[in-house]
Amino acid sequence: MNNQAIFSRLVKIFGKILNSQKGGKPSDERLVDAHILGTKFFEHALSIVDLSNGIDISQIIEKPGIIEPFSSISILVRAIFENYLLFFYIFIDTNDADEFEFRYCTWKLTGLTLAEDHLIAFPYPAEIQGISKSVQEHIDRNKELRKRIKATNEYKVHKRDSQDRALKGQFRPPPWIEIAGKAGLGPKYTRTVYQILTSHDHSGGLATIQIQSYSSKKRTETMITIINIALSIIAIMIEAYIKVFPETKAILDSDPEIEKIVHIYAGAIKIIP
Repeated sequence: MNNQAIFSRLVKIFGKILNSQKGGKPSDERLVDAHILGTKFFEHALSIVDLSNGIDISQIIEKPGIIEPFSSISILVRAIFENYLLFFYIFIDTNDADEFEFRYCTWKLTGLTLAEDHLIAFPYPAEIQGISKSVQEHIDRNKELRKRIKATNEYKVHKRDSQDRALKGQFRPPPWIEIAGKAGLGPKYTRTVYQILTSHDHSGGLATIQIQSYSSKKRTETMITIINIALSIIAIMIEAYIKVFPETKAILDSDPEIEKIVHIYAGAIKIIP
């Protein structure tokens, strides 16, 4: 199997793992968001599979040809990388229940604060009558989150400016490279990979050079590199998801070949400096 075929199989097994939780109701409501983050990861991974098969452009520009949009794929690979790192930071890399509560609530508040601001600033004309109710629901939910944040010991040890940011929905996790280190990823590997992927996301010079001057062979080599990065990321994400939802391990155990591949790629990424 080539790396694209292996990636597709890992996406498929991760889909089965996620689907095994369908309809489940975790006793801890925070785990609902863990599952949603897993689903978000899966959707990005599905798009990577689709795009890596190439796009027939003949119906668009009336010129025959198949392109492999590695810039678009690189952006998606960065998205799954950040998705994994956030998942790890909130749901795995916590010392105790108090720290978990603080990280979860501050993360959740950043999103709900934006949602509240959006409803106030950009109400949908057809739903004006229901906007005030939606805003109030967000206000009430955000008040509850602020109350939970202030009740944690983790909140109390932060400096005043950090506390203020937390309550305003502006608290941010540590830099990605720091989280990656906690996850066992080498700083050189993380920095290099992130620079490569970010160049495409931010339309950096590297991205334009690749698109402009790479030969067909070089483009293929670049695709292999990007998909190999994606392979390692989905492997560690599968392991992380199973750690949070251990009952899903049986799905991975049911396919020994894929289980071995997951452990190989997850292990490989953690031994690179």
